[in-house]
Amino acid sequence: MTRPENFNRRPATPGQRCGCRKTGRLYGPLETSAFQPVDTNVANNPRFSDYLRPVWQRKWLVVAVIVLATVGTYARAARQPKVYSAGTLVFYQPAGDPLNSGVAFATDRTLQDVAGLLYAETQAQAVAKRIHYAGSPAALLAAVTISDKTGQDFIAISASSRKPMQAAMIANGYAQQLVAITNADEQTVIGQELTGVKQQLARIPNVVANQSARATLLGQMSRLQLALAVPTGTKQVSPAVAPSSPSSPKPSRDAIFAFVLSLILAISVAFGLERFDRRLKRPEDLERAYALPVLAVLPHSADPSPRKDGVSGLGPGFHEAFGLLRTNIQLLTLDEPPRSIVAVSAIPGEGKSTLARNLAITMSEAGKRVVIIEADLRRPMQSGLFGLSAGPGLTDVLTGMAELDDVMHEVAVRARGIDALVRMNAANLPDTPADGYPVDSAVSTVSVVLAGTRPANPATVLESHRLREVLDDLRDSYDLLILDSAPLLSVTDSVPLVRYADAAIVVGRLGLTTRDSVRRMTAFLERMPGTNLLGVVANDLSDLDSGEYGYGYGYGYGYGGRGDEPRAPKVRRRKRASYS
Repeated sequence: MTRPENFNRRPATPGQRCGCRKTGRLYGPLETSAFQPVDTNVANNPRFSDYLRPVWQRKWLVVAVIVLATVGTYARAARQPKVYSAGTLVFYQPAGDPLNSGVAFATDRTLQDVAGLLYAETQAQAVAKRIHYAGSPAALLAAVTISDKTGQDFIAISASSRKPMQAAMIANGYAQQLVAITNADEQTVIGQELTGVKQQLARIPNVVANQSARATLLGQMSRLQLALAVPTGTKQVSPAVAPSSPSSPKPSRDAIFAFVLSLILAISVAFGLERFDRRLKRPEDLERAYALPVLAVLPHSADPSPRKDGVSGLGPGFHEAFGLLRTNIQLLTLDEPPRSIVAVSAIPGEGKSTLARNLAITMSEAGKRVVIIEADLRRPMQSGLFGLSAGPGLTDVLTGMAELDDVMHEVAVRARGIDALVRMNAANLPDTPADGYPVDSAVSTVSVVLAGTRPANPATVLESHRLREVLDDLRDSYDLLILDSAPLLSVTDSVPLVRYADAAIVVGRLGLTTRDSVRRMTAFLERMPGTNLLGVVANDLSDLDSGEYGYGYGYGYGYGGRGDEPRAPKVRRRKRASYS
């Protein structure tokens, strides 16, 4: 068999491999009318999830801030000493003119002056003496609040104390002091006027000619004496009573206030952090950053590579997503289907190994003979994904320590629809099994070549001529060769594999891949002419965004949110296999 002298299996001229052309920034797939790209335009407009995502992705930070603020405020308030408050109202009316039956009206300024006078230390001493207050006048002044009612003739007096009865006594004491000093002032004015009337009466001789004047003065004196005996005007309206519950602290009220304030603060912090977040969150962001079409979007899964009874299958929600990926690969390469595909990523953790594993299972569903080469020699993952024991592998074959057949593992996989292909090629097979239910899945196999013994210099091993020979032999024996490579930005091991493969698929994990890593990855790939990049696969679509996308994201068309099967009666679902 003739071996190519160049590590590329075909000339590196763009546009001659798998129907590709140069797109401007990267070498991308030629557009075809049959291509079914994932529709990311439906999510370009702002959606509710876009506003919820910053909070949802930092939900534990938000919850921690709210819980700490609320619980801390409640605990602090609960430890504070209880304070009781009592209040009373005093109707204030300044002294009028009893001689002319005049009534004086208090202005707001007058009420403010009266309230201010009550804060004098002399008034505090008088109140302390009145109510037998044991504390200092300064402490008494600190416990009372006196304010006027704007537009009214009332003065409000409230007092606070750790004892309910003492709070009521302080409020009533100040109210009584206000009434006393106001009425005393009124009595002084009346007394002065009464003295003046008496003096005028004494100066007028008691003769017939002066009887009229003396009668007028006697009438004035009578009214003043009556006003002096019966004081009117300022009075306490409603006496203060001892409160039954404390006015402070109020732990529940303070906790609610802290909850609302911390919620606003936590959400603001989440949105502030979002503005500085360089991670790509939506499939369309990944599409624009790479300037490549999104071939498929994989939903979030707690177990993306499940196994049951030694048989490997696809994780929940992956059947439709990988089915779309397989279809797009086929439609993009109608003229010349690729015999080898390499899965690449910019940084570790984006899911290229899982993509390679599940793509192999998906391709086996189409009846293809598939082999996976674990070419990530630094951090091999396929043995764990397929449940294999680590042992001799690719590096041992390259060094002559083992034969290729000796390191080849045939892994049983659950390939949905494989029985339908068998029945189409064998008319004598029944359409249904003995229990009467149709069979739409069976066990197929995928060949796996593990990495083997880790070499001292993986980059040199992957650039060797012997590796090209091994890969060529596998290409001749299998329909599809899938290469699991190392992250391109971490090491240069994958460069020969990308140049060798007929097609490459870029994997990006939403919420992990950053704009900076994509920019560096794009610049790196631009320096590799002839690379056939089919597109990008957006991995790990969150449950929050899953409802915003349609069939291409593994949902819709009658398929449940996380299920893999069409809706069917429960009795039928119990008879179906877990990985069907």
